[in-house]
Amino acid sequence: MNAVFLRDPDLTVGMATGAETDALLGDLKRAETPDERAAVLDEVRARWNDQVPALVHGPTGEVLVWSDRIHGVTDTANSMVLLDDARIDGGGR
Repeated sequence: MNAVFLRDPDLTVGMATGAETDALLGDLKRAETPDERAAVLDEVRARWNDQVPALVHGPTGEVLVWSDRIHGVTDTANSMVLLDDARIDGGGR
């Protein structure tokens, strides 16, 4: 059975997904030596450059600030928030 690594929409921040990407990530998981991992990562990088041409400058600090009346908000990558369980104490504004 083939593993599906990146087809879950919650895990696809900026990454090209599909069968080829899943296969590469499976290869990476099975790689046993640093040289094998480096070779697979070269293939991942080539796929990334082909599918998602981008320039990564470096990490970006982020701060998400919420009122202490806000509950159930889940922060994720790149300032995205999940509001499926969000609520405000006391209701209203």
